[in-house]
Amino acid sequence: MVEADASTSQASTRSQLKTWGQIANDAGFPDPFSLTPNLVFTVVGVLKRAGYRSAANYLEAAKRAHIEQGHAFSIQLKHACRLATRSAKRDLGPSKQAEALSLEAMADFKDQGVPGSGSPCHPGRACLVSAWWLLREIEASHARTRHVVL
Repeated sequence: MVEADASTSQASTRSQLKTWGQIANDAGFPDPFSLTPNLVFTVVGVLKRAGYRSAANYLEAAKRAHIEQGHAFSIQLKHACRLATRSAKRDLGPSKQAEALSLEAMADFKDQGVPGSGSPCHPGRACLVSAWWLLREIEASHARTRHVVL
């Protein structure tokens, strides 16, 4: 077996194939990886309707399984996959962005930290200072008072 996929992507590929297979079986297709244009349009349509932003990735995984199982990949199937991919990528809009951070709400946090417990003594203040300096969580968690110079 050729290790074409990174070990970190194998689990997601298995999950994509499992989801593809479940949708295809539920739609009445007995062999989810013996692709036909109708199967491709049906499953990609369900994924798109369900709000999957990565429906095209599911199709790519199914195409690969189709070919690896020895099924022919016809010109009609190639055309259907191209149309389904275009459809899946159309009208996605921007990806969901993080919401604005309310600095006022952070300043109102109660000082609930327990000294010596590993948590900040003043969590509201810690979040506020982290936001001012645009610190990521890992950076803020490693910051110590000796790192601050006035």
